[in-house]
Amino acid sequence: MNNKNKEYDIIVIGAGPSGIASAVSSASNGAKVLIIDLNSNLGGQVYKTPPETYKKIKKNSSKEIRMQKSFKKLIDENGIDVALKHTVWQVNHGFKIYAFNNNNQNVFWECKTLIIATGTYERIIPFPGWTLPGVIGLAASTTLLKSHRVLPGNNTVVAGCGPLLAVVASGIIKAGGKVGAIIDLKSPFDWLSSIRPMLSNPSSLFEGIGWLKNIIFSGTPIYFNSVIKEVNKKENELEISITKINPRNNRKYDNKIKLKADSLCVGHGLIPSIDILKSLGAEIFFESESLTWLPKINKYFQSSIENLYIVGDGSGITGAIPAYEKGLIAGHAASLDLEYINSEKFIIITNKIFVKLKKFENFGKSMAKLMTPSSFIINSITKETIVCRCEDIKRAEIEEAIKIGAKEINQLKSWTRCGMGPCQGRTCEDSISRIISEHVGDRKSVGMFTRRFPIQPISMNSVVGQFKYEDIINVEEGPL
Repeated sequence: MNNKNKEYDIIVIGAGPSGIASAVSSASNGAKVLIIDLNSNLGGQVYKTPPETYKKIKKNSSKEIRMQKSFKKLIDENGIDVALKHTVWQVNHGFKIYAFNNNNQNVFWECKTLIIATGTYERIIPFPGWTLPGVIGLAASTTLLKSHRVLPGNNTVVAGCGPLLAVVASGIIKAGGKVGAIIDLKSPFDWLSSIRPMLSNPSSLFEGIGWLKNIIFSGTPIYFNSVIKEVNKKENELEISITKINPRNNRKYDNKIKLKADSLCVGHGLIPSIDILKSLGAEIFFESESLTWLPKINKYFQSSIENLYIVGDGSGITGAIPAYEKGLIAGHAASLDLEYINSEKFIIITNKIFVKLKKFENFGKSMAKLMTPSSFIINSITKETIVCRCEDIKRAEIEEAIKIGAKEINQLKSWTRCGMGPCQGRTCEDSISRIISEHVGDRKSVGMFTRRFPIQPISMNSVVGQFKYEDIINVEEGPL
């Protein structure tokens, strides 16, 4: 796959379903396209496969491997250039994209239109013990299972909310592991109310029934309306205390249930990745239904910045199948902007895609609702619980900063260093926002962490390059 060119009509960042679709629809209209991804294979997080070195496993068929082969065929047939194992760390207006590869070499490309397909990152609401060894995210668990064929533990408890609970639990059971329990923040009624939208996507519904069947037949206990109170490490085991929630008033019952396991996989849904758009100054808004910040886009997924698009779950979480349709629409819209297709052809093509997208989105939105935790969950964060794990900032320190006047998230960032670590606030931002909003009244007023480049950690050596001390320009002192 060639990526020696430096100038393209369209560059797509992200090789998941939406990124692939954007690249394919753009290239099929005649545009010169490059797709960039930090992974070693196409497919993104949803269709992640084992590495090429896993020869024996690669011969076996799985949904992920089949999708990856399909994507590769589409890429090859449409003459799309691909830069895998490249991490984008800066994007300039115009657009100039900087990335570094696995050898830590810095490269760049330029394009007329940029399509962002960077997906989501995981939300984990902290609780006492969430930083202990053996506690990992649900999304990380899927990577262990799909890519590395490794069980999270010998006896795993799965906790949080949303369909990833069933995905991970079923995956562990199918791989021969044991799931000690599933702790679900949602109620059976929440799941039952999603059945009607699920009927709009039979293939995903049947896949979900398969997950449920694995869980039921294994005899795995499920604790609905439950939340983790705390986790303690005792020798080689995790002692997990959970408590039931009254769904009517979201108050905890006094009774506690204690479980033992050697690993805990936990996650509270997904957050759209809009870091690049935010860094470029694109307009965003806070959506109260999903409790997340989203980009302002038109129906063709173009942002407030001309020729800058965002597709897939980054534009609003609806799942992998709708993400592909979103990508197709954006690719054709970008082709129209660059005059590779005319308006008449564009309307005919996209009208058909919009019909499919609307059908699939009903299912996706119902799943997104299940993975949105209620506001009461921050009550599990005690004063001594670490909220920002990069900087070891506890809730008590955040509360103290709020008490003396920090009412906006970037002000709190300056006073406490929350969000200044390697993850740049991606892990702690949602929890911090929820804590501040209890004092200021709403999440919109709290704001969002300012995003600055580099959006990913990069070594100074790869940015600065090679030079001698004598080459440094001596700048005269400025006036005070």
